[in-house]
Amino acid sequence: MLLQGILNIQYQKVKVKDAAQVTCAFRVPKDVYVVTYEVTAATKDGVLAEGRYSDGERGQIPVVSNRQAVTLSQPVYINGKGEKKFTFHLSPLTSTATPHFLCAELVSNPVWLAIKSMPYLKQQENPSTIYLANSLYVNTLARNIIETIGSITSIESISDTANTRLKINEDVKQTLLEATPWLRDAEAEVEQRQAIANYFDSARLSEEFSKLNAQLASRQNSDGGWSWMPDGESSLWVTRQILQRLSILKQSDNQTIKQSLNYVDKEEQRRYEQYIKPYIKKDYKWAPDNIDYLYTRSFYGKGTTEAYKFYYKNALKNYRSYTGIYTQAQLALIFHRHGDKKAARDIVRRLKEKSLQSDEMGLYWRDNRGGWWWYERPVETQALLIQAFAEITPADTSTIALMQQWLLKQKQATHWGNDRATVEAIKALMIQNNLKTQSTPNTLNNQIAMKACGAELTAPTEGLEGYRTQRWAGPALDSILALGDSTITLRNNTSRIAWGAVYFQYTDEMDKIPASESGITLKRTYLYMNNQEAPKVGDRVRVRIEITCERTMEYLELIDSRPSCVEPVSTQSGWGWNQGLSYYVEVKNTATHCYISRLEKGSYVVEYDVFVTNPGTFLAGPVTMQCLYAPEFRATAPASRFTIR
Repeated sequence: MLLQGILNIQYQKVKVKDAAQVTCAFRVPKDVYVVTYEVTAATKDGVLAEGRYSDGERGQIPVVSNRQAVTLSQPVYINGKGEKKFTFHLSPLTSTATPHFLCAELVSNPVWLAIKSMPYLKQQENPSTIYLANSLYVNTLARNIIETIGSITSIESISDTANTRLKINEDVKQTLLEATPWLRDAEAEVEQRQAIANYFDSARLSEEFSKLNAQLASRQNSDGGWSWMPDGESSLWVTRQILQRLSILKQSDNQTIKQSLNYVDKEEQRRYEQYIKPYIKKDYKWAPDNIDYLYTRSFYGKGTTEAYKFYYKNALKNYRSYTGIYTQAQLALIFHRHGDKKAARDIVRRLKEKSLQSDEMGLYWRDNRGGWWWYERPVETQALLIQAFAEITPADTSTIALMQQWLLKQKQATHWGNDRATVEAIKALMIQNNLKTQSTPNTLNNQIAMKACGAELTAPTEGLEGYRTQRWAGPALDSILALGDSTITLRNNTSRIAWGAVYFQYTDEMDKIPASESGITLKRTYLYMNNQEAPKVGDRVRVRIEITCERTMEYLELIDSRPSCVEPVSTQSGWGWNQGLSYYVEVKNTATHCYISRLEKGSYVVEYDVFVTNPGTFLAGPVTMQCLYAPEFRATAPASRFTIR
């Protein structure tokens, strides 16, 4: 047996008409993520002897790391001429931590940060129907950009023959990218720009659009609604979210859209007749769900049902009593699109009076805080507020720019925490930013300067107008860390606004990362089916994850990282049930993902079985659970050792 790069040759004799197992022990270097093996069987005297026979096999084995990436970020901003300093505290690295890179970026038009974030959606693929709608929305935005400025490839001026570190077997590549996502993040800058260019390829976008459209149509249930996960019951909230995304298509005669609008209207009417009409109170203030229905309907015209008319009439009469920031922004847009522009302008005026403003944060609202519910998402709320101000008071460009500044402060590397928030942020940053009116990019190089932790940003603007970025890794990064400088300095010799950010990424061993709780407690145990203290190869083991939830939560993702010595008994994705809990299971190469649409307060159990395949001591990565659309609410059960006889 020969393993390339780790020279370890082993010979073994096998008797005639016999079989033997070939084993080979070797030590994999720290930064090796793929091992190529070669096994050759030959009759006596070798393969070259006349009349002799041989056969062989060569393959690749992914080496799943026992490390996890941690990324720290610091957004920066300067409004006009002057100098600003920011403090970027790098976390003290443990003895097992490995720094990966320090990256600085600077841009004079935030729309390019939105463009850079579009490929992120492709990397965050999950089986939800909302993900399909988000992808379709961003795909349409990308095609609109190409129509406006032409091919991104020509702007980037990148060769199509850029080499990639991950030109390997696709199955191996997918396993590595799932288990070690920092490999993708740490690719050379030219490869990142190539990825953007590839994403904006018009032929690829058109093909992807047709595919996404077909997938979304195939997921639609017979009643016209969509479920969160495949083959589930129609969800009114999920269907409303998808209709809001599909509004970008401007295809009100689209049969798929017509059917889903009909489902929403009928379901809202049914709920109105069953739960509201018999108990109507004077001047009743309706729940966010009812307002979200009116907002969804505002993209496609006025509704005609009794429920729609009733909700709208009461919302218009009582809009001053609504205190939720998200709901107020929705109401402003509903009234504006419905023709009640006076009420819409009144809401915008009242919102602006309650806002706060600072040079660092821009324009924001103190009450825009995160919560458990879909209408308590700070990024989505700010994006909706920007949309409302842009539609109702489009001349107030300075206020909109300040609101976009707050949005940029929330950016995490290439995204805003999750796919839904990233889509809303991209949409908001595209507002009132003209892609064709930027000055010659290279004139900005010497006028806006940046120094990150002692390192000067010297990279010129390449292609994207006003955008500059630079990455330090290896010895260059070691030199920067040795300085111990935690200051970021921006110097602006122009009257223009400049945005930027600095990112620092390192990895550490999984078992060095502690458990955490945020309204959820997780506990993982392994149940050995043979009732022995330690399992052996071939045994069946049950993985049990106990979930304790302190309050009702929605749209959760549970990820259990499996040790590399086991394989799941079932690799089929689909719905699972256990003690009253329903969840959608997606089996991936290195982890099992469970998606739960709703968890009431209480305790639950998720279980699945695995077979033991290899002996030794292995590390089972942490179990994580988070709100898919509010990842700040997250719990972690620590990594654990798993010994096989």
